[in-house]
Amino acid sequence: MSASGALEGARARRIASLGQRAVLLELSAPKGTLLCSVERGAQGIGWLDHGATEVALDHAPWVTTMRSLLEGAILRSFERVGVRATRIELTRAEERLWLVLEWSRGGAFALLRAPQGEAPAQQLLQVGRVQLDPSEPAEHYELAASLDELRADGARLLPLLVAIDLEAHKNALAKRLRSQLERRKRCLVAVEQDAARVADAHALRADASLLLANLHALNKVQGEVELDDYMTDPPSRRRLTIDPKLGARAQSDAWFQRARKLERGAVLAKERALATQREITEIEAVLDRVLGLGELSALAPLAEQARRFGIVPSTATEPRKAKDGPRVPYREFRGSGERAIWVGRGAADNDALTLRHAKPHDLWLHARDESGAHVVIPLARNEDCPPELLCDAATLAAHFSSARGADRADVIYTPRRYVQKPRKSAPGSVQVLREKVFRLQLEPARLKRLLDHEWAADTASEQRSRR
Repeated sequence: MSASGALEGARARRIASLGQRAVLLELSAPKGTLLCSVERGAQGIGWLDHGATEVALDHAPWVTTMRSLLEGAILRSFERVGVRATRIELTRAEERLWLVLEWSRGGAFALLRAPQGEAPAQQLLQVGRVQLDPSEPAEHYELAASLDELRADGARLLPLLVAIDLEAHKNALAKRLRSQLERRKRCLVAVEQDAARVADAHALRADASLLLANLHALNKVQGEVELDDYMTDPPSRRRLTIDPKLGARAQSDAWFQRARKLERGAVLAKERALATQREITEIEAVLDRVLGLGELSALAPLAEQARRFGIVPSTATEPRKAKDGPRVPYREFRGSGERAIWVGRGAADNDALTLRHAKPHDLWLHARDESGAHVVIPLARNEDCPPELLCDAATLAAHFSSARGADRADVIYTPRRYVQKPRKSAPGSVQVLREKVFRLQLEPARLKRLLDHEWAADTASEQRSRR
């Protein structure tokens, strides 16, 4: 008996996938699996004996839909449509269904409902670009001369599909690892630049000391002043600028304060640079292991390790999301309890975050008397903000402001409904009607945890859509 004759009348017990473009129909009689692949480089139809489908992974996005339509259906016939497509007809109750396999260069398949009579076929599912006209005349299609030959085709296709599937998953995870690696390297450059600003602190401290040593001669001096600096070898003539609003003593104190802030910031920057360099080394090690994998089962532990770097593992077969609507004007970080904290990207983005994305009952934060990002904690209506989450958001508000590097900062917070935008005001400028003040003592460990848990913008959009 031919393979087609042996399989006609068999019932589909279970539908599975191997990769993105290979359908596996587990049949009851004969007991085994019909493998239908349109994957480039591994196209064809083959037979797998019972127990040979342990490699099948139900991760393709179309599996759930196909299961609901085909499980329990009876396989009726195999047909050839034109020179580049094969159609498998199945029936379920009184319904006729067609699984169309198109052997084009890219490979595609579709599931259609074929009503009785002259009614046009209805397409229920499509993977790839199927260009087949369902009304095109069909002829009988012989799978193979026997089930043994079909089994040989399955033995040829299975390792090819496993290798393709493994490579797709490796590439998907490697892409995310490389993205995080580049991000860490950019962060390392920025942090090292912050650490290098300690030289500015030395210069400020020298200016402040010189000004302090000459206070007796500068009581009424404003603007620029030239002083002899005997701390250099040889002594030099220095020109300093005194703010008229401050005077010499207050100007000296301001420079000392700014120098201390820069020095504290440099210490934190050096610590973060070391931590970032360690993460770069760890990510590179995981990436090397991913690229060297030979089995898909070994990928799961590495994907779990990738979570520590803010990488959410995903399958290689996830459909690419379309970029609908404008870009999100904020970055999302995860605070206490895995709650979202939104931080504006810039002045104009601050306005968009506060005025268009934040709800009236959300909590709004900003570093007091400093320029910086607007920060929003999305809250449910009548929900009180947990203290730890408030502390996390205040830490981000201080960090993304001109107070960055200070060990203490004041952060104001208020419900978003008390924040208004004055007419014709500069981008990012708002008026706060009621406010409370959070006196923040910077915790480097807290800041590092928050910065290491930044999430993608589309995740933030999805969370807001669920509120």
